[in-house]
Amino acid sequence: MLTSLRDAGCRVIYASAADRAPFIISFETPAGERMGIVAYAFLATRTPTKNRPTDERSFQIKYGPDDKGLHELWQDSLGLFTTLLLGIDPKEGFFVAADPELHNPTRFYIRLEFKDMHAEEIKTQGWYAWERERRGPRHLSSEERTFDFEALVGGTAEHFLDLVRFERAAQGLPPGDRQLVAEKPELFAVPTLPRRDSVESPSSSLHPLAAEFELEPDQILELIANARRLKMAVRGWVAEEKLRDSLSLTAGVTHCERLDEEGGPDLRIRWKDGPPMTV
Repeated sequence: MLTSLRDAGCRVIYASAADRAPFIISFETPAGERMGIVAYAFLATRTPTKNRPTDERSFQIKYGPDDKGLHELWQDSLGLFTTLLLGIDPKEGFFVAADPELHNPTRFYIRLEFKDMHAEEIKTQGWYAWERERRGPRHLSSEERTFDFEALVGGTAEHFLDLVRFERAAQGLPPGDRQLVAEKPELFAVPTLPRRDSVESPSSSLHPLAAEFELEPDQILELIANARRLKMAVRGWVAEEKLRDSLSLTAGVTHCERLDEEGGPDLRIRWKDGPPMTV
């Protein structure tokens, strides 16, 4: 994890001792953004096991003896640290990450399996997401389980920083949405930007909002990407705008306009010049 962050140009500010778990790391990205992670990290291996598929790999979510108890995976309520739950294969240079929220609380231990084909896709593509049937958690009955599958995400070492950004963006999402976000890196990956003090003052050619904020457009987008609630709000407005575009092109819709009312409807439309309706 430390090597991947440093190779991505990050400056490690703090790293907890390697013999204490979970691992705590804070760092600064090349753009000057400070981030922190709490990583429940385990060794991913390919160990042939009797009565198990020959193409199976796995990692054990386990710290200490199996005490049969439930353990909370720590989440930062302030959103400053991002929690990771992952297996790492240091020899082949890739990781497989599970949803910390979906596995919270967890028993120590459980075994999380994946296949050779998944490992090959990760190494070939660099970043890969897939669906895994979920048989647990063991302390819940089948009726109590919210989801029967989970979305796993794998990446090579150079994509570890992308994993941190992804987990921050996907926190609390259901498995289907988590996989959709994972398959669209543009929703969470942020390009490396120059430090703020190296950016020239905005020129008159910038969008008026960028000039007002005295930031480059890419920096504004980075702010949105790194603020979860702000990103969700912007995503909602984008969805409304796309809905307006679609309805405007729908046969029979003769009027369609956006409404900007707190807690109110999103659109006002007319069907074949009839009375106004809200959506």
